[in-house]
Amino acid sequence: MKVILENCNTCLQAPSQILLKVKKSSKVIAVLDFLSQNYFVPASAIKIFCNNVELTADTQTKILKAPNSISITTSFPEELFREAISALEYDSYDCFLQVLIKGCTQEWCLEKIIDSNGWGLIHFAASFGSINIMKCLWVPIKDQNINVQNTVKRNEKSINLVTKDGWTPLQLASYHGYEEIVKYLLEFKKIRINQLTKRGTALHCAVASQQAGVVRILLEQRASIKIEDHNQKTCIELPTTDEILQLIPQLAGQRIASKSLKLCKNDLVFTAFRVTEKFSRDYRCNVKLNLENGKFEEYLNSDENTHNQEITFKKKIIKFQSVQPCAIPVSDTKFYFKIVFPDIAINYWVENEELRDKITQKIKKVSDYCRWKGIGIRPVAANSELKIKKLNDYEPLCKKQQNVSLKEFEKICVLGSGSFGTVYLIRNIYTNELYALKSSERDKANCKGRMKYALTECEILKNLNSPFIVKLYWALVTPHHLHLVLEYCEGADLSKALALKGRLNETETCYVVASILLGLKYLHSRGIICRDLKPANILVDKAGYLKICDFGLAQNGVNGDKMNARLMGSPSYLSPEGIQNNKVGKKSDIWGLGIIAYQLLTGKLPFVGSNIEELYDMILEKKIEFPKEISQFSKEFLQFLLVKDPKLRPNAEEVQLHAFFRDIDWKLLSERKYEPPEFLLNS
Repeated sequence: MKVILENCNTCLQAPSQILLKVKKSSKVIAVLDFLSQNYFVPASAIKIFCNNVELTADTQTKILKAPNSISITTSFPEELFREAISALEYDSYDCFLQVLIKGCTQEWCLEKIIDSNGWGLIHFAASFGSINIMKCLWVPIKDQNINVQNTVKRNEKSINLVTKDGWTPLQLASYHGYEEIVKYLLEFKKIRINQLTKRGTALHCAVASQQAGVVRILLEQRASIKIEDHNQKTCIELPTTDEILQLIPQLAGQRIASKSLKLCKNDLVFTAFRVTEKFSRDYRCNVKLNLENGKFEEYLNSDENTHNQEITFKKKIIKFQSVQPCAIPVSDTKFYFKIVFPDIAINYWVENEELRDKITQKIKKVSDYCRWKGIGIRPVAANSELKIKKLNDYEPLCKKQQNVSLKEFEKICVLGSGSFGTVYLIRNIYTNELYALKSSERDKANCKGRMKYALTECEILKNLNSPFIVKLYWALVTPHHLHLVLEYCEGADLSKALALKGRLNETETCYVVASILLGLKYLHSRGIICRDLKPANILVDKAGYLKICDFGLAQNGVNGDKMNARLMGSPSYLSPEGIQNNKVGKKSDIWGLGIIAYQLLTGKLPFVGSNIEELYDMILEKKIEFPKEISQFSKEFLQFLLVKDPKLRPNAEEVQLHAFFRDIDWKLLSERKYEPPEFLLNS
């Protein structure tokens, strides 16, 4: 090989041409590095010749960037090797075939026809993208109707050969984006798709060079996304395009889900003992995870046939959260496990540890299957059973603007998200006023319940106007979402303010409870109950005043002291009558107010259980205990609110008359002229 530098400038002399003769292309770089210290060498001045034939610009670039010597380390004729590389460059199948025929004076092993850097014909074929020649390397010459005595031996292990600079054929094809060659190589049984070298894996190479098509092919053939390269980075941590970043988790997730589908096609039925009342009474039951209706069903009868048996417990499988072995109580003959749903945790035991582990694993797989297939999720009817009202039914809800659209607002950031949707901070681009935008999806099958609560909140808020209730300005319906444009409260919610402050003194507690009470009194006067009154649903505005928010679980049409609403809300704030009878009323909100007052004065909740059943037992039966630092005056007020019998519990008007509020000027507070505590102003 010879390299010619033409018209190069130097500080010493200006030759018109410098001729370098090197046996190995790896020395080309060393020579050019030396010359670059004294010469200005533009790319156009470099000409590389092989057998007196000038190589093309593409080939020169590849040699200079990744110097792969043309000098080979085996007895395969060097001249034929050069000719083979030249045929590969031009993707000339006929020329390459003739080279192999010339070389068939003896048998050659494909993995041994390599240069000094470990690059073989298969590597060059993958690097140049020569699919026809790649196939030619693996089809015996005698099968190509050519009469020769000897041929090249082909060993499938050659498909995974690694060069000294860390390339495999699959990695080279992946890096350059040659999809046909990638697919062809993956057809070999011995191909190692996750082979790791200092270049990473083939998937690393494809991601790094932004080859989305190759990434898709590799992921569909089970390439691992968990393997780290020498820099301890997985493929998704490499800089690449947004398309690939979305493609990787999408295809990997489908693969995991399809694996689950193969494992779970039948109902799961097992017999165990149900644990109740702190492990004192256990009863034998059958449990069935029914894939037909997507229900977790418990039957009291010990007969394995669950037909015509009485169901003692039923939940949707998709609401399942976790299942895990339970070490309490410790026993050599009973092996416990706990199944957790959002509102309840159930303990079972079986007599065999291996059986327990088998049951827990199958429960996880069945729940994954139900989520993937959507079993247990009622689809939204084509005619929209949700009965979304037209835009005109909701607007205008105030006189600020008669007609608004989402185009008039810009999103600033996400304020929070939950089961009912996502809340954004938005700004009106014309007035610069800030609002909170609560968005709920309406076009997915599993969003029906979410939409129901969003519509409930909209129906209730649109008719309310109180300084202690968050305001709804507009409701906007789009094909995919229901958007509520709400008043923005700059402060934190009460739970966060309380976490920063700790327990409050009586003066601070008096202000907070009085503000919440005015909001409750306003709601109750209009036949509305909250059903989910808790510190997280009480916002603090920039002036330090409190506002009740989140009316997704609220109920209207509740008159007098009747308890005709179903139990809903957070477990720690539920009233005894709600737990016992599953019915709540206005006085249930008073109980929630009492729990908040206790939390403000003590910094903790009055009832805390290790599970839902224990918590409910404490709310129903346990007598409230007070810390020593609570004054007798505060104790009496809390006892006044937290009466377990709703008939003896006061209503909002009676609470307002209690001596605990002796220093509150109700008129000033209702007019927002009362000075808030400092901790609320700093929240």
